[in-house]
Amino acid sequence: MLQEINISGEDIAYAEKILLPEGQHFCPQRVTFIKRLDTLDLQAVPGSGKTTALLAKLLILERKMPLKNGVGVLVISHTNAAVEEIESKIRKHCPRLFSYPNFIGTIQSFVDRFLAIPAYTHSFCHKPYRIDNEIYEEKAAKYFDSMPNNSAKLYLNRRHEPTKLFASLRFDQELNLIAGINGSVFLKGGESPSSSYNQLKAAKINLIDKGGYLHFDHAYFFAEWYLKKFPKAKSLLQNRFQFVFVDEMQDMDKHQYDILENIFGDSEECFQRIGDKNQTIYSSTTTASNKYFWNDRYCSNSQEKKVLEINGSYRLTPENAKIVKCFGLETIEIEGKRDSLNIKPHLIVFDNPTDVLPTYTKLLSNLFDEGKIPEKTPSDKPFFCVGWRSEHEDASIYGIRDYFTDFEKSNSTKTKIDYSTLSSYIACNEDNSKTLSLSRKNILNAIVKTLRIERVYDKERNGRNFTKNRLLDFLKENHKSQYDKLKINLYNWSLNIIKGRHIDVLQSIQDYVPIMLEKAFEIKSLKGETILFLNGDDESNTSENETSLSASNNFICDDTGIKVNVGTVHSVKGQTHTSTLYVESYYNGRNGKNGYESERLSSQLLGRNFPENEKSDKKYHIDSTKMTYVGLSRPTHLLCFAIHKSRFESHREAFENLDDWKVIEN
Repeated sequence: MLQEINISGEDIAYAEKILLPEGQHFCPQRVTFIKRLDTLDLQAVPGSGKTTALLAKLLILERKMPLKNGVGVLVISHTNAAVEEIESKIRKHCPRLFSYPNFIGTIQSFVDRFLAIPAYTHSFCHKPYRIDNEIYEEKAAKYFDSMPNNSAKLYLNRRHEPTKLFASLRFDQELNLIAGINGSVFLKGGESPSSSYNQLKAAKINLIDKGGYLHFDHAYFFAEWYLKKFPKAKSLLQNRFQFVFVDEMQDMDKHQYDILENIFGDSEECFQRIGDKNQTIYSSTTTASNKYFWNDRYCSNSQEKKVLEINGSYRLTPENAKIVKCFGLETIEIEGKRDSLNIKPHLIVFDNPTDVLPTYTKLLSNLFDEGKIPEKTPSDKPFFCVGWRSEHEDASIYGIRDYFTDFEKSNSTKTKIDYSTLSSYIACNEDNSKTLSLSRKNILNAIVKTLRIERVYDKERNGRNFTKNRLLDFLKENHKSQYDKLKINLYNWSLNIIKGRHIDVLQSIQDYVPIMLEKAFEIKSLKGETILFLNGDDESNTSENETSLSASNNFICDDTGIKVNVGTVHSVKGQTHTSTLYVESYYNGRNGKNGYESERLSSQLLGRNFPENEKSDKKYHIDSTKMTYVGLSRPTHLLCFAIHKSRFESHREAFENLDDWKVIEN
């Protein structure tokens, strides 16, 4: 039975004092959400302050703790960055919320801790060594290379990129081998499996068991298996967490959505899913035939949805909100609560794409002169140019690089904890949290990696790889002088990283590692791979679940000196800009046509909502709409859209008769 908790006006005022600028208050819609502690969904428009409303709810629950019967609060988000944001804003006010029996973390950390690791330990009688994509793929590649040339290996070798294929194979609950998580069956198990299946099954299980290495995907297989094997686990989790909040629900993938619904979907307690279905660009939660895995819930015995909406956007002006709302797959009104600045959204009509950014900066300069845009914008609200696709081999179709020829895109889209060079470990937190503990962790990960490369194993742990803690324990027990030296070095290295002395730290670690390996492990000559690791260039990326931007991705206007950041839509999700220019790019058209946003989304650009009759059968229209919605909903002041003149001409009369856009033609 859910504990009765009443949230008073005094509670709301307490949260406002901590979270909002002096004199500001939560709007009625946010107050309603904060006070609700039953099962519901919250659909909130961009810039509505939904996360702030969730933080208010958590601050108030902290005041009610400890809760009756020892129950706890579970808060899940999609990324580490989102969890860190929650911690940075309220942890100092919520000491009980961040301790047992409560849990605040990513969906991955929740599944690992409460389901996957217990399931793995039950199956193999030891804990997994590491759950990490990069390390698993590294080990899988080496394992595949060492496999005998049996029928399974020969079968994979006939396929494209067999090593990557081997690493990507997963099991479903019937133990079929499938092509990636949520993928189709690659080799069927069952009563009469092929010899290739049997050999691959044995190889995959051996890699998971003996090696102790898991891909993040594997955690969901073990979690699902555990819930079937031990049904009581579900009730135990429901009884422990009677208040469950999932932020950024739209970013969950199918297997993540399914596991949450499996555990908490039929709970009689509080299970609240928070997000914006229209911003689903990271996960595969939409398809041509099925818009979302995130389905609305209904009250029992009625067709009334258990859905609250927050329609007011404190980011968007009324002029910009009127444009953005037309791109939502899920029709929801957007009320632009930012004061009107009398700046219409602008259509920049171009012939040559390289003319677009100069035109944009000239427009910004004019608005500076008119006093409508502050020339010195806060560093966290820059001027931005965004697009969907980076580049194309066909020179006749456009990507971001055609507008800005110096554009560079990172090769990775996720934060890594395993890198191919020492310098990357040192640099990987340059733009993140400047803490001694994070720097220390990164350095230890680098040193442990040298042990893996040198094939140094922990004999006291049945020949397994060293972990950070095991390395420290080993040195403390067997080489005390090396242990003391490493502890001092770790402190000095971490401190110097925070001070920006990365080169000094790199050189010091390069000098230290060979000495430590010789004295503690009797390694007198390093492998070539180790030397390359110690001396290689930095290849780290700095953000999670978004495309990192190269430092060179800044267009600077020669005449005005105005700087415009250039990036992908994925790289700016969740950001707020003073001004955003969306440049159209080509995606999955036919013969160079019907692939640009202005072709697929002409009705939305002209002020009509996404048509209901197209929601089920126009996949690429859906994809373009989602991307454009996210890109256009970033700015507080000026919104621009760049359209080629050939595509503008086909709708010239309609645009000229529409008062929503101001047209600029080069």
